[in-house]
Amino acid sequence: ATCHPSQIVLMVSQIMWCRDLTECLSTEGEVLEAVSGAETRCFQNLNKLAELVRGTLPKLVRNIIGALITIDVHARDIVTQMVAVKVKGQQDFDWVKNVRYYW
Repeated sequence: ATCHPSQIVLMVSQIMWCRDLTECLSTEGEVLEAVSGAETRCFQNLNKLAELVRGTLPKLVRNIIGALITIDVHARDIVTQMVAVKVKGQQDFDWVKNVRYYW
């Protein structure tokens, strides 16, 4: 068993979020459309997590999901801001200024 399950879940979540947005920003076609799609997925994922946390869960799972929701809200806010400023690619300051997790 692992000693820090929440940290592992959060790290993997951030790596996947970074990977997904990097792919959107590397799109050959319409970058803004791809980032808007990522924003929609962020909202959908948060709604699914909110549904989960409303149910009956073991304390550890509830704590992990609570921490995941906190990180995902921040990630969603970043994506929403990138859509608002019409980010154009990986070198755009609104992407570069954020901490990113790569594997």
